[in-house]
Amino acid sequence: MNSRSIKFALAILLATLLGMMTQTQLTMADEKVVMPDSAVIAFLRDHCLECHNAEEAESGLDLSTFSQTGDITKAVTDWTRIAARVSERQMPPAGSKMPETETRVNFVRWIQSTLSKHLCDDGVTPGRPIIRRMNRTEYANTVRDLLGIPINAGHALPNDGAGGEGFDNAAETLFISPIYAEKYLQAAKSAIGHALKDPADRKRIIVAAPNKERTPNQSARLVLGNFLPQAFRRPVSDTEIDEYAALFEQAFAVDESYDSAIEFALVAAMVSPKFLFLYEQPSSPGEQTLVSHHEMASRLSYFLWASMPDQELMKLADQEKLHDVDVLTEQVKRMLQSKVDSRGLRRDSKVRGFASSFIEQWLGTRALGREFKPDESVAPRYDSELEGGMKYEPIFFFEDLLSDNRSLLNLIDSDFTYVNRRLANHYASERLPNNFRSLISKNNILRKNKEEDGFKNIDLKVSFEISIFSVLID
Repeated sequence: MNSRSIKFALAILLATLLGMMTQTQLTMADEKVVMPDSAVIAFLRDHCLECHNAEEAESGLDLSTFSQTGDITKAVTDWTRIAARVSERQMPPAGSKMPETETRVNFVRWIQSTLSKHLCDDGVTPGRPIIRRMNRTEYANTVRDLLGIPINAGHALPNDGAGGEGFDNAAETLFISPIYAEKYLQAAKSAIGHALKDPADRKRIIVAAPNKERTPNQSARLVLGNFLPQAFRRPVSDTEIDEYAALFEQAFAVDESYDSAIEFALVAAMVSPKFLFLYEQPSSPGEQTLVSHHEMASRLSYFLWASMPDQELMKLADQEKLHDVDVLTEQVKRMLQSKVDSRGLRRDSKVRGFASSFIEQWLGTRALGREFKPDESVAPRYDSELEGGMKYEPIFFFEDLLSDNRSLLNLIDSDFTYVNRRLANHYASERLPNNFRSLISKNNILRKNKEEDGFKNIDLKVSFEISIFSVLID
């Protein structure tokens, strides 16, 4: 991409971010904003009617019929679009008479507050309950955290399609077909078998075994009572335990092997829709109910970690504390943490999974090295190490923004990034301006200093990682 294209892309991104910030500020406006009908009519006359009148009605929008506040409630979609266009300064168009900033803001706030009051007069309309299967990444992460095994249990599952927004957690694309049933069964058997071979994992999963005081069925019920709430991410009823205990008994009757029978019951739980699907209980007709505490725990964990809730979230859900705004705020901060060790490296943070999944799909870097590679005749210096650096740089960068709560404007103009040695050399030789020089410090951190007109040497606030990425992601 040439410098002109880069500047154009950055300009578009900056405009988008500023539009988002402006819109956020406007939506936080006082719902009691009052703008006299006469002032609204004057605004439309001075800035809109030239193009949106009965004779021309550009884009099919005729504003000449407006006479009072109640008129906008008859065309909610049109006025919502008007508010967005005016607040983002798309309207009035360039070359037209422009309103004062205060007038523009008041006009948009008036639209929003009027529509808000109109839409809320009928009371709260509850959203539809969530129901979708886990995507492949979520499945792999959930199995990893449930069983404590460092393997990718979802590697053999079919690829997930992207939804309308281009991301693989869109409910409309996460359907079930016969091939999934077969693959989930194979994955569950493999994962459970792997976990039960490790003494520590086995002890954590198989919490009881038959002895003189306890029958096989009693032991199995203890195991299931411990495992099912974790797998289903909520408390389970005695009836549910009975169902899986019955499966245990059927398998135990075949060869009287406790190990194989309890493994059979655990595998059955892991192919249950209660494990594979993210779902929430719908409200009763005519009723409005809050998302339950355990549903909230899953919403948080699958949004920020793409995995199941951890013990702390489950404990707070059991204590019914996840409707408390202060508790939710602290949990979000905790879940976004990515601590830096003594070597200056971020390790073992769950939020990296979110950063990886989001960035790879947002920027399309997941396909780099898979679906396409640069032409060797055009990029002869391209190799696997450079490819790794290019793919992981935005992931580590975005993880840093999340964990340290940095400004999104760093996406446009930042004084730091993350590179491996190969990518650092690539940037230094081809990308960085001549007045951008690098220094290697004793602790193997690549620091960048930049000299700009009017400024002396300015130390950048965050250093560049130059360790090999296989170490960084260890």
